[in-house]
Amino acid sequence: MKLRLALGLLAVLLAAPAFLPKDARAQGYGESPYIFGIHEPGGEGHMAAAGRKGWILFTEEVWHDPANRDGKDFSPWADQGFGVIVRINHGYGPTNGTLPYDRHYDAFAQRVASYVAASRGAHIWIIGNETNLPSEWPRYEGAEQPITPAMYADCFRRCRAKIRALPGHGADQVVMQGVGTYGEILGIGWVEYHLAVLAALGPGGLDGIALHTYTHGPDPNLIFSESTMNPPYQRRRFHFRAYRDYLDAHPAWARTLPVYITEADQIDPWADVNSGWVKNAYREIDEWNRTPGKQKVRALLLYRWPRHDPWFIDGKHGVIADFRDALQNDYRWTTASAPPAPAPAPAPAPAPMPAPGGIEALRVGAAVLNVRDGPSTAHRVIGQIRPGQVYFADASAGVWRRVQFDHRRGWCHSAYVNDERGAPGVEATGVLNVRTGPSVTYPTIGQVGAGARFHRAGIGGPYANWFQIHFGGRPAWIWSGLARPFSY
Repeated sequence: MKLRLALGLLAVLLAAPAFLPKDARAQGYGESPYIFGIHEPGGEGHMAAAGRKGWILFTEEVWHDPANRDGKDFSPWADQGFGVIVRINHGYGPTNGTLPYDRHYDAFAQRVASYVAASRGAHIWIIGNETNLPSEWPRYEGAEQPITPAMYADCFRRCRAKIRALPGHGADQVVMQGVGTYGEILGIGWVEYHLAVLAALGPGGLDGIALHTYTHGPDPNLIFSESTMNPPYQRRRFHFRAYRDYLDAHPAWARTLPVYITEADQIDPWADVNSGWVKNAYREIDEWNRTPGKQKVRALLLYRWPRHDPWFIDGKHGVIADFRDALQNDYRWTTASAPPAPAPAPAPAPAPMPAPGGIEALRVGAAVLNVRDGPSTAHRVIGQIRPGQVYFADASAGVWRRVQFDHRRGWCHSAYVNDERGAPGVEATGVLNVRTGPSVTYPTIGQVGAGARFHRAGIGGPYANWFQIHFGGRPAWIWSGLARPFSY
């Protein structure tokens, strides 16, 4: 009897590989060599019929109750040879938040781990979605809480640590979310938010990257468009090739990570026509992947198959025909990573903290003070500083001091300024938009890069997350998420 039971149990295990820990499964289970895919199941039969079993993304709401042990069985899809990606959300809609309040991050990470432990047939997990957009922020207890890059990275780290500590999940891919492309919220752009999260996680801190990209309209030629945004984002692409802005900006250490484009559409709901948009989109990604040295994109998922919102594909026979035409191509991501980038030069030693003689805080006296583009009156005046304003100087030339004036440095005469020892300052740690007020609803009047230092004249905004500075001779505001306070 014991022998028959043992043999029976062995037969069950051999017949159901999806129920084994991933480390015991054949390499590639739950992954696809093809770049084709859909956001949520429903259209996978078209991929199977074409012999191109691509990727399916599942999006799951788990909340933050650690006592909840529910999971989901994805093995029916993985067993057929489809790639399975699971996006784990705290909740949906404009209330529950894709992540919870930060005080619930530990409980959420425990719930994520219990969900993963109870699930079958998946080992690629995306944490959260588009946290740069207010529609994804939590407000289920009343007050809205913005999710900064640092907060997302904090929550992601906790979730990843819990997942990878589970038996059989030590090699799972825990993937950084796709941010809301074209969304400038919290005072920074979408690519800057993405890079701030990457920097916070650092090498070895994540296992893959999700991206979202779109065209503004159904014209299939927009897939290849190089049109750019209006200022201040004139260097950012306006259509589908926005995905390249992310990949081109990645630091060297991040360029060997798997990339999944988990949302792609036409911004407007899909028109029921076979326009060639889908064919062009997959052709674009295949050509990118074939370019030597480029970071490979493993999946392009069309958003979305089921009828959950106006962007559904189900029943739109023109779009489906376009998808089926695309599936006639043998588009695969290669197993080889992009050729490794040259080893980066050793990072320079961190700049010392400001010290007397290295940086000065200067308060302008009673007169309006000219700022020039060089250390003499022969140089051009680029602006003026008002009485009482404070600027930081980082260099001198005789009686002249070089100050951070706006996005530029300029020179002013030391006879008209006083040393303002102890003045509070703020230093940009990334690219920041400078605005006329403490919110993204105020106009942008400039941009500053990492290392720019300004006088911290105040703190404001509905969440006290904006710094008031003196910028170009006028009061202005920057978002605190990419700035650090200091005092001279």
